[in-house]
Amino acid sequence: MKVHVYRMSGVIGLSIGYCGILLSIILSPWFSLRENALSDLGHATSSNVAALFNITLVLTGFILYNYSVRYLVNRYRFSGYLLAITSFFLILVGVFDEVYGGIHWFVSLCFFMLLGATSIVYSVEAHNFLGITAFIIGLSSWAILWSKVFKIGAAVPELVSIIAVSIWIIYECIK
Repeated sequence: MKVHVYRMSGVIGLSIGYCGILLSIILSPWFSLRENALSDLGHATSSNVAALFNITLVLTGFILYNYSVRYLVNRYRFSGYLLAITSFFLILVGVFDEVYGGIHWFVSLCFFMLLGATSIVYSVEAHNFLGITAFIIGLSSWAILWSKVFKIGAAVPELVSIIAVSIWIIYECIK
């Protein structure tokens, strides 16, 4: 019974994260995918939804950390440990919001880099293409932002990266 609960906690954690992000966006008419980063929603002094957004990140990170160390590590050791570290950095993104300047930038950068690394390691350990596909999709979305081919804010590659990685996490939870 416990294994099933821990396995499904990945889906629960992701669901809480998506609901919190979506609700934060809905409650913030000033937010734009063309101009903002998701972290703008968590800016303690300028966002009307900062508490909701940051608590969502912390809670999601905590649940995904538990999913990683209580379930995934038993299936794919290195992927589980890396996802646990990645989840810890998600918690730090919520704790050190944009008000913290460079610290926030650093923990956000670490989070997204670890997300990509975890996806690659997962593909190797699980012998499937889901993780590497998530990495390629995420990296491509960041390349579009950096190339300035389209006018998009950092929120777009952030969301694309998170959604792409969520696919292999959900796959592991329900298979």
